[in-house]
Amino acid sequence: GSLIGDVYVKYSTDDGGSQWTNISTVTADEGDNYIWPVVPGIKNNLMRISVTDKNDTNTTDMSSQFEIIGDVVVTTPNGGQNWPAGTVKEIKWDANAVSLVTISYNLTNGTSWTMIPGGDNLTAANESYNWTIPDNMTVTQAALIKIEDSENSTLNDTSNATFSIIPDINVLHPETQSDVLIAEEGYEISWSAKGDMENVTLEYSTDTGGNWSYVNPAMHDVPNTGTYDWASVNGTALSKNCLIKVSYPANTSFNNTSNATFPIRGELTLTRPVEADE
Repeated sequence: GSLIGDVYVKYSTDDGGSQWTNISTVTADEGDNYIWPVVPGIKNNLMRISVTDKNDTNTTDMSSQFEIIGDVVVTTPNGGQNWPAGTVKEIKWDANAVSLVTISYNLTNGTSWTMIPGGDNLTAANESYNWTIPDNMTVTQAALIKIEDSENSTLNDTSNATFSIIPDINVLHPETQSDVLIAEEGYEISWSAKGDMENVTLEYSTDTGGNWSYVNPAMHDVPNTGTYDWASVNGTALSKNCLIKVSYPANTSFNNTSNATFPIRGELTLTRPVEADE
């Protein structure tokens, strides 16, 4: 007998009933498979495929029933971003055949997820959401975002790699020439920080940031309480070009320094002459 030449490849959305849509006309001798270029963006569990001889429509076959599910893909953040606590950042995604999505985050590169407040049942077609990162969000270098179909949580996607929630640090004192530190005397260093972190690293410079030394050489990191009592200011190098730097210990590139230089001065005490001296 003769060989089959071209065949019609069609799909049905009503379990092989009357709703058939042509996908393509394919030469049968191209092989026993066909790559469907673009699966339609519909959610349907009554799908079937048919293949029919172009020249003899009685020669046909139909697949078993299958399902087309939706698709959602996180596009931002997708690894490597540094998002400060206390800021607003845009989460982005691509979605097909999904009506509503829910957004969650994880801070440990793990599997325990917390829904973002206000991040449930969002319109998937918007494909973005402005996340207000809390001021007290735990600082981490292992954050992930997950976006899932609100109606089918097994349909989801997560960031391809981790991103960072970083602190927003601000040195309060000392940071002007009016903040005068006296060598060998005490001084209270103060700062503010958005982002929950246990400790900070304190350093000072006497040459406008050219070189840095630890405020406390024996304890580089101090509790993140917002203040530190520098019990005895180091007077080895007196200078009017001093700076304080407060850093995130896990990644000291996330830091803040004094807005302007301040002085570390010595102290003179006149002991002679006194009133009794003649």
